[in-house]
Amino acid sequence: MYETCLSFWDTLSDAQKESIHREAELIEVPVGARNPFGKEKNYQMLAVIKGRIRVYMLAEDGKEVTFYRMVPDSLCSFMLKDCLSEDGQIGIMLQAESNSEILCIPVQLHEALLTESAAYLKEQMESERDCCRKITGVVNDILSKRLDSRIAKLLLEESSFCGTNQLKITHEEIACHLGSAREVVTRILKDLQKRQMLILHRGAVVITDREKLKKLI
Repeated sequence: MYETCLSFWDTLSDAQKESIHREAELIEVPVGARNPFGKEKNYQMLAVIKGRIRVYMLAEDGKEVTFYRMVPDSLCSFMLKDCLSEDGQIGIMLQAESNSEILCIPVQLHEALLTESAAYLKEQMESERDCCRKITGVVNDILSKRLDSRIAKLLLEESSFCGTNQLKITHEEIACHLGSAREVVTRILKDLQKRQMLILHRGAVVITDREKLKKLI
């Protein structure tokens, strides 16, 4: 299992592999669960084995903004506790979008591997760079792009994730991903439907013209 989700696995010594087997935790996360880790634990490196994990920010006013998704074979490196406010109510959060399994590497093991494995250090740096790039991209979109452009981008990304133009997603879910209000999202979706880019159904959106949506981005 570890060979398929950890690209650096084959470069590790037998002792390092044994440490991961002994100290890392494989956590099953049911769909919809948010921040599935106990407050007493802190993990540094996360690897999705199965499913899809949404990484998002929860603001003080209750609005959410999705930064990116973690899928199988993707890694994410950050201090989960350091990403939360003192009361643990706002900050960077995780939510399972499907039944998922996550391999969690605790801080002490992570720090040991950083000093012992050049391949692990490289993976850590690439993971942090990738996370920063994705978060910066979302912030740039919020500051510089119209909401219809961001909705079009989200729908196309969701279509690529799911492998279909028939998306099971509600107006409320779209609003949560983008940090907007459902009423505003509904108004824009209806406009896109009038422009024959998509068709709206209860709890679903069907993309009918991908090229028109791409031109909005």
